[in-house]
Amino acid sequence: MLASFFSRKGTAALMGKYYDRFMSGIEEKVLIRRRKQLFSGLQGKILEIGTGTGINLDLFPKKTTVVGFEPNPFMLSHAYERAAFIENPNRFALYNLKTEDGTDILNEAAPFDALVFTLVLCTVAQPESLVRSLLPYLREGAPILVLEHIIDPHPLIRWIQKTINPVWKRCAEGCHLTRSTDQMLEQIGLKATNASYFRAGLTFYQAVLYQT
Repeated sequence: MLASFFSRKGTAALMGKYYDRFMSGIEEKVLIRRRKQLFSGLQGKILEIGTGTGINLDLFPKKTTVVGFEPNPFMLSHAYERAAFIENPNRFALYNLKTEDGTDILNEAAPFDALVFTLVLCTVAQPESLVRSLLPYLREGAPILVLEHIIDPHPLIRWIQKTINPVWKRCAEGCHLTRSTDQMLEQIGLKATNASYFRAGLTFYQAVLYQT
């Protein structure tokens, strides 16, 4: 079920090899701090969609357990390596969406105490449908944590993003530069708290949201 929402193709091996290197500058300067801030209040069982190379794993509070899904096996191999060097690695259950049945795993592991998306909704073929499909697996009152880049509010930068987006999607495994993820989440009925916007090369949206 989950795998059908992802449009990634063609550059999986390259992304797996170079993603951390490409993102290291912005992660060290800005995003790691933002991730830590976002996750600081988490507890219980966490569902992470788009685990990637596992950059979040060491940032989740130590008393949490994490069920993570990732469609790129090359990125996921790095996540496995990261998890092995973190205290109590057994608290991480990481699954390859290309080979695992996400629905069966979700049904067995639910309910979850939080849902996490970081830099992944830009690559999903139908992000609205994906988010809606996951809400029933959450415990009542569970937060949805989001850190995503969105289309820029400045007209000139928006034009540039729209112009290069077709090529960028092909080179970056389906990543869209032109999505208004903040608006999409509100339109499907989620209410944001502690929402913030910041610029770090791209414009980013960070928020904790709840079902209304």
